[in-house]
Amino acid sequence: MKKLVFLLFILVSLGFTRQAFAQVEIGLHFGPALSVNRVSGGTDSLQLNSNGVGGRVSLGVNADFIITDNYHFSTGLWFATKRAGLEARSRPLSTVVKESYNLQYLQIPLSLKLYTSEVALDKRIYVQLGLLNEVLVFNEPSQDNHVLIENFRPVDFSVLLGTGLEYRIGLNTLVYGGISYQRGLVNAVQDPTEALPDLVLKNDLLVLQLAIKF
Repeated sequence: MKKLVFLLFILVSLGFTRQAFAQVEIGLHFGPALSVNRVSGGTDSLQLNSNGVGGRVSLGVNADFIITDNYHFSTGLWFATKRAGLEARSRPLSTVVKESYNLQYLQIPLSLKLYTSEVALDKRIYVQLGLLNEVLVFNEPSQDNHVLIENFRPVDFSVLLGTGLEYRIGLNTLVYGGISYQRGLVNAVQDPTEALPDLVLKNDLLVLQLAIKF
């Protein structure tokens, strides 16, 4: 993790040092997504599990700073919706409580995009690696009665991994499609119920990205 943060720091410094000399490509993306989460922190009397998968969405503006033809620094401003779902099962009576919460984040990616040479006419494969800085802008329980989580943290951080295919359709216009995985690094729960003081919930998002760049 420390090596990744150091690499991104060097990358950001290099990108902004050479910003005046680099071409910038601005784009828009839309991505249907699947939201899942990892849960831990049960007790002797309560067993905790994740509760299902939710269909969500990611969309936003991208800015790619072209350092070299095969080496881009990519950032932007994204809006992403997530689902936090968990199941608490009491022992030994097996009484079950299931809850889910709707979360909305503004995300700022700091990432590196690596491009291959053309694999076919005007087509290149890319790999993306970086971090997402996330700010919670909305959260709401899916049900009226909720007892497991009181509040979520206002900020989150995720690792961003992605790959896809870029296709040039004009002199200054490119489209691409790919898949990205956002793996949460921080416990999203700020105030759990008193019965679960050690509750940890980390959000993951799998996104199918469709985008255009100018």
